[in-house]
Amino acid sequence: MHRFVLTALVLATATGCSAPGTFTHSGTLHSETRGVILESDSTAQAGMGGATCEVTISNGEIGDDVSVAWGDDQVSDFDGELVLVMDEEGLYTYEPGAWSGDLVDTGGYVDAAFVDTGVVGVTERLGGLEVNWSGDVNASTQVPGSSVSDMATDAATGTVFVATDEGVIAANTDGATAIGQGDLAVWDSAAEVLYTATTGGSELVALESAGATRFTVELDGSVTALTALGTSGQAMVMIERANGGELVTIDGWTGEVLSTMSTPGITDELASSDSGDTVAIVKRWNTYFLTR
Repeated sequence: MHRFVLTALVLATATGCSAPGTFTHSGTLHSETRGVILESDSTAQAGMGGATCEVTISNGEIGDDVSVAWGDDQVSDFDGELVLVMDEEGLYTYEPGAWSGDLVDTGGYVDAAFVDTGVVGVTERLGGLEVNWSGDVNASTQVPGSSVSDMATDAATGTVFVATDEGVIAANTDGATAIGQGDLAVWDSAAEVLYTATTGGSELVALESAGATRFTVELDGSVTALTALGTSGQAMVMIERANGGELVTIDGWTGEVLSTMSTPGITDELASSDSGDTVAIVKRWNTYFLTR
């Protein structure tokens, strides 16, 4: 794998009013992380060294450092006000700048996120997989499969999309339905579509919430990571090519490839700000921030 060093990478965009703009390297966080979320275009929250830390995107500097969970903090989601943190014991919410967090639920969660009614997460237990909602709605739904590789949520409806060893499953409080394939799943609330892909495959598939295919895009490389670019209604896919990596930006309504950006390496984790104007490329020991 190529060493990932960014100095001033520039994204050459397609022409047209929907092109996503020019991305340049903003800052680098030089630390191993357990989950990175962008709370704005200027700050991020990351699980580091057993705590949840604020990071300045422009220079990678670390600010507030708070131990939120009982164990090692893993940052999972942000709802505009609170950060959702996990450890092996449960789920916690944390208001940036506070001295501590609040326990939301106990249990061995492998992934979790905010929804409009509270918090939802998925657990792997001996009896199988279970999606649990807590907050204004308290319910559980069994999900087919024995392991989870990814989870996405439609916060407005509370629907959870779980990528398991038996496919992509849509779950709500009434039950679970298989709707697709892949080990990567990201919900785009702006375009109201679920992006799915298989690591090592070459297709991005966009699914309506009920499972109908909106479009399929054949990519010129092997998929390694996927995210939705906030309110822009666009997907960003990292693919591996013979000479390095490439970030591909795709319109969430039409499937049109809007732009590509060559990178000297690849990653298996991407994150975006709500605006879609800032992207985090998360590596094992470093996180690189791109802005436009």
